[in-house]
Amino acid sequence: FDLLECIMGKTGLLAPLELWFDAHITDRLVKSVANHIEKAHAMGKKRVVLIAHSQGTIITSNALKELGKKDAAFLLKMKNTLEVYNFANCAHQTPDQNVKYLENIHNQGDVVAWLGVLFPMKKWWPDAYNNTIDIRGSNVNQPGFWGHMLNTHYLTPMMRNRDAYKMSKLRNPDTFKYSRSTAMIANRSAISPEREIAKLK
Repeated sequence: FDLLECIMGKTGLLAPLELWFDAHITDRLVKSVANHIEKAHAMGKKRVVLIAHSQGTIITSNALKELGKKDAAFLLKMKNTLEVYNFANCAHQTPDQNVKYLENIHNQGDVVAWLGVLFPMKKWWPDAYNNTIDIRGSNVNQPGFWGHMLNTHYLTPMMRNRDAYKMSKLRNPDTFKYSRSTAMIANRSAISPEREIAKLK
């Protein structure tokens, strides 16, 4: 089922089958992100941080497209606060025009990343709407690293090896200061607000 959801979310193929799965997963993330942006603006916080991994990058990318349809006043707040960090981005399109910052972090040996951000022939893989792979933002590629699991193959090396992902803005301690930011985690099993919101140091 996860593979079918990935196909539907990434390429738009088999879209009618979404009724059999969780068709509202993107809508739930859109509402949660919008709510956090509004709260951050009201509380004077400088950033809302959204971290996505694997299938979560597809959900997040689709959510960014939907958020981009909101009114100009909201988009200004979004552009002033929202930072997005995608681990192993396997989406088809990831827009960055309405965010403060967008970064794609991937191991050179992560096969899932090769389905998106690392795919070598992006113009040769159109989706159901004839749009090819177009992933925007800064790319942090880690040569010589392999694996796909978020904790084991990304976060642990990032914490233990100061040379790993050294170009990533996540290495800046200001990114997660409690007084300045709110952070969210987006993956396949953490979409409800109660589970997706995490304040990280």
